[in-house]
Amino acid sequence: SVKGVAQASLLEPQEPEANAVDAAENLDSGEVASPPGEEELAGELERLCVRKLETASVLRPPLKSDEDLTAVRARLTKALEFLRMGLVEAAKGLKVLRGLLFQELLARGTGQTAGHLARERPVGRVKVEDCCSAGEISDLIAAAEDLSSLIRVKIEDDKDLGLALIVCED
Repeated sequence: SVKGVAQASLLEPQEPEANAVDAAENLDSGEVASPPGEEELAGELERLCVRKLETASVLRPPLKSDEDLTAVRARLTKALEFLRMGLVEAAKGLKVLRGLLFQELLARGTGQTAGHLARERPVGRVKVEDCCSAGEISDLIAAAEDLSSLIRVKIEDDKDLGLALIVCED
């Protein structure tokens, strides 16, 4: 639906128009900007439809309302913070690969993470307590589980975490 297409576009960062100054000058001079042509509208609608499909294919939560979009946007912001800072800093402090730490965090979690097999994971391969407090560990576990339940990307190692970062940034 057109509403769904418009909602999907809300996930994209909005860029200011390149010719915004020209448009403002035209309005000041009394000229009326002409509406976009049918071909331009059709092209934009096609772009938005493709973007909607891309978004739906990588995100697990349904996007059926403005509230859903707002909630997913907030979760993506937290996921980016986790991927760019929390996980990186903890892995550096522990001198381990981010992927290994991520797997340790999932192993210590609830085991009910959407998108990951409900398999037994070895706990204790990474001594997270060596650099993080109990509260920080709890926050890292929650962030790892939320990331896994947010995007449709298998995350097993550093390369997968790189892809997850790209998906969240996009």
